[in-house]
Amino acid sequence: YRKALERLGTVFACAEEVDYQKASSYLKSASNRFGLSKATIQKDQSAFVSLWKELDLDYSVWKNHSIPKTADRTIERDIWENSEVLELLEAARGNNRKPWLFHAINIAAHTGARAEAISKCVYMPDKNMVWFPRMKAEKQDRRIPVHPKIKESLTYWENNRKNKSTISSAFTNLKKSLGYTGGVKVFHSFRKTFIQQLSFNNVPEQIAAAAVGHKVGSITYRRYGGGQALITSLEEAILLVDYNKPNWNRVFTSVSP
Repeated sequence: YRKALERLGTVFACAEEVDYQKASSYLKSASNRFGLSKATIQKDQSAFVSLWKELDLDYSVWKNHSIPKTADRTIERDIWENSEVLELLEAARGNNRKPWLFHAINIAAHTGARAEAISKCVYMPDKNMVWFPRMKAEKQDRRIPVHPKIKESLTYWENNRKNKSTISSAFTNLKKSLGYTGGVKVFHSFRKTFIQQLSFNNVPEQIAAAAVGHKVGSITYRRYGGGQALITSLEEAILLVDYNKPNWNRVFTSVSP
């Protein structure tokens, strides 16, 4: 609830000054003031009720409020260009305070896994596979072949893993330090970037969908190069991911959030 309390502190100097009318005004203006969704405002409201109880204050000032619907603030995530992926990896590699961040980025870029999935992944070196738990729109847990460039990262991660929040926070600080601001390019963008790598290499859609745990048709996907693709297995497809190649084309993919 730290962020909720930080937002509240920008409006009120102390808890005692909040009455029912002020609380109502705060909740109704939170969407425009802070760019919050209705769901986030309701979570903040719940946090305030809990805090007022702990402070032995009248928590009813935060209850029974009508929070208006908010506009859809879904942001279409953009991809990371190959050169940007290399820049992020190089910067993370030099971060002595958070050496684990390089490995988290490296895994994401070569698997398309979300931060939460990476936090819970299991490396199976004897099978050269990595297991990720089912996330959101994915059909099921997935096991995919390990790209040679992330074997060291997966070994390191087994004993140095971090949770989703820690990964996202550290990555946000890293990208901002490199001049990447805003919410268009984020850690989750590696998912689209990975799919783009597969599309550039003419990987069939059913294999690309299997790689990221989606149903065929749930990603907007185009193949380049013409003719029939020769890629017949997920392992072959994974090996084609190479960020040292230039971006010859821009492919925008639409992946379920």
